[in-house]
Amino acid sequence: MKTLSSLIAAGALLAGCTSPDQSLFLYQLPYQPGSTVGVWQDHTTHSGGEFAIDMAGTNGSTTYNVVAARPGIVRFIEETNTQNCASGCPNNYVWIQHVPGLEWTKYSHLATGSVSAAGLSVGDDVAMGQVIGVESNIGMAQGSNDGRHLHFEVREVPAGSAPGPLAGDMPGTMRVPRFCIPGQVLVKGEIYTAQACNF
Repeated sequence: MKTLSSLIAAGALLAGCTSPDQSLFLYQLPYQPGSTVGVWQDHTTHSGGEFAIDMAGTNGSTTYNVVAARPGIVRFIEETNTQNCASGCPNNYVWIQHVPGLEWTKYSHLATGSVSAAGLSVGDDVAMGQVIGVESNIGMAQGSNDGRHLHFEVREVPAGSAPGPLAGDMPGTMRVPRFCIPGQVLVKGEIYTAQACNF
């Protein structure tokens, strides 16, 4: 794994970070390169005052692969749930730790069984851009397109933490995700094309 100093030198860490609320890392849009991605909710509009992003593939496909937004280690997987609801039903998700003691990312509303179908288990190393599951509407996912979307968040997770029931939330400070796109932050209502980051 790259050292903190090499990440800073490569511009992958702290570059352009102007607020303590922003993520330390730059992230790839968590879809396969070439996918077009529409933003339903950005860090200013997501419910609960969270800095999370709700986004969905917009190519017209019925299946969108979700990818790791940075290299890291798979720490938690839940992929056995099958229900979609407005409230009260459990979620499918993956948590990836990117550097010990720093940032983790969460990928929510994944299709049932799609994480193991991608060959992943807890403790696996993942590369940036590696498929980790499939976008779906499992859990508390409502809205257009039958609720199919990806809930993505960045969080500083304290050591020894574990996901809670239902949504799989973790304790710790949420950060505004910064992506390797012009302007670095996603905006509600905009459409972006996923591409690999050049670092």
